[in-house]
Amino acid sequence: EANTALGVNVRNVVRAWSNEYHNDYMIHEYVFTNNGNADLDEEIEYPDQVLEEVMISFLTKYQHRNWI
Repeated sequence: EANTALGVNVRNVVRAWSNEYHNDYMIHEYVFTNNGNADLDEEIEYPDQVLEEVMISFLTKYQHRNWI
């Protein structure tokens, strides 16, 4: 869980299973909360902030490495 500089809190939960038929995928769940807190302390930096037309983008980078 982390606060962003925009004042939006991001919580990520990843779920995976070891069942024979469900062992080859993961489910990522993201929860975005406009709480106005832009840093690690309890003070709310943007108490009256209203966000409109917010767009969330994900960038995934896969790396292949040869381990010797």
